[in-house]
Amino acid sequence: MPRAQLKNLEDITKEEFMDFEDVRRSGLVNMLDSRVCDLANLDKDTHFSITHFYSELDAKWPDVRKDQEA
Repeated sequence: MPRAQLKNLEDITKEEFMDFEDVRRSGLVNMLDSRVCDLANLDKDTHFSITHFYSELDAKWPDVRKDQEA
């Protein structure tokens, strides 16, 4: 099975980050688990990239976490 490739930060969409955050907030799985791909409907490259760039994405779209915490 090929390894995940890191995407450019600019290639990750807000919607993909929101889907990732939905799964994270659910607490169903460890966010490094490959099942996140199915639960968030993300390909493995996007999942890998979001985990790698999480802090940057959170800073780029702070409203995503704020909206979910409300």
